[in-house]
Amino acid sequence: MVLRKHLLLSRLASFYLLASLTCGAAEPTDEREASMLYSRANDAVSNISESAYSYAYIQFYWRRAQANIDRILRVYPETETGRKLAAGSLKIGAYDLNYFRERLLPRLEEKRLAAFDAVNNAIFLYNRERPGIDAEKTAAFESIVEVLSAQRRWSEALGFPLLNDDRGLLIATVFRVAARLDNSPLVAELLANTTPSEQTRLWPILGEAYALVGRPRSDITKLLDEHPGEEVRLAVLSGMVEREIRIQRVAALRLPPSDEIRTVHYTLKSLDVRDDIESVARTFFPTPNAAATSLVERYRAAQGSKPASPAASVAHAAFIDYAADLEKFEELTAYANARTLPKVVAQTLVQAYHRAGRFDDGKAVQSRLVAAKVLTPDEAELAAFRGRIESSEVPLTVRPTTFSSLAIQDPCVLAVALMDWSLTPNRSIRGAAPWDSVVYRYQPGFENLPLPLSKEVGEASATERPF
Repeated sequence: MVLRKHLLLSRLASFYLLASLTCGAAEPTDEREASMLYSRANDAVSNISESAYSYAYIQFYWRRAQANIDRILRVYPETETGRKLAAGSLKIGAYDLNYFRERLLPRLEEKRLAAFDAVNNAIFLYNRERPGIDAEKTAAFESIVEVLSAQRRWSEALGFPLLNDDRGLLIATVFRVAARLDNSPLVAELLANTTPSEQTRLWPILGEAYALVGRPRSDITKLLDEHPGEEVRLAVLSGMVEREIRIQRVAALRLPPSDEIRTVHYTLKSLDVRDDIESVARTFFPTPNAAATSLVERYRAAQGSKPASPAASVAHAAFIDYAADLEKFEELTAYANARTLPKVVAQTLVQAYHRAGRFDDGKAVQSRLVAAKVLTPDEAELAAFRGRIESSEVPLTVRPTTFSSLAIQDPCVLAVALMDWSLTPNRSIRGAAPWDSVVYRYQPGFENLPLPLSKEVGEASATERPF
């Protein structure tokens, strides 16, 4: 009995001695697991680069890499790998662990969101830092709000941050799209929730939309009875001119009959509703003014009547469109060789050549106009791109680098190009989405990043469920 007791005490002593010797030492299998987790995390960050993969793809693997690091520190802290990670002596890819988690992953989330779709991409470009507010910034603002409205994302459009506290610009942009889509409930709601001074900006927009989309002319008569101002009458005449030009051009080109004519910014319906432009102009303006006269000149030029040199710029632009659409390019020689042109005429000329698929001629004209400082390089490139998205001769197919390779430097001008393309009726896209390459062009790399403005957002963007 005494011997059995001594043997039991001896075994217990041996057990506690062995436990004391092995206390704090990790099991070999734990070290293998920790090393494997770190190796996979490091390989993912080292080998999956932003120039070769989409930001959504990168984020999937980089957040899993962070989850691997978190798992090592949580489950295997006593392994050699765990201790090195805790001491900060190991990196993940080329980045320190804290930098990767606290700064890089939040920025990766921003890039992923910027590359989500065309609107997010345009907003990313619009928000790039620039000195002050200029015409390009305003054009980008209007384009983004127009696309949000055209996609029936009304609350997002109306909630878009104001530019220079100009609520009227936001309301007018949304209202224009609502009126052209014939969204009567929203039109009524916007009119009911605007001040009388803001409404003076909306009535001409409504008149133009009524004329453009083919609303019964009795509706226009009623509108003019209530708001007979010159600006409203001019807007109605402008809408009628635009509509007649489009309808007559389709007939001249012998395009297949359709119930509607779709363009980038509007759709013509009720094509049997027609207007006698000359008669309407005389009725609206018994004593012609310069604005009304220029609209009539534009209409005549669009029918092939070459405008005289002093005619309004819009008339010359309309004649260029007419000649290009009917392949009368000899009529454009004088414009192409001119030393100076009004900006709208120069942009129309570049656009017309590219719409017709004459890219070499278009680029030659484009270069001359830029060299003569008639157009800036960005203005010329935007005009060329607008021609390409309208071309039925050589339809544009968007590839992964189509937008990032455009020779446009100002991000706001590129945002306008993106939004114009997103409104085209017959969009064609092949391969990976083109938005990632745009983000990479304007915001490459992950060096010297600041902390995110929101700690909560930073934590959320760096956290992945354990696995």
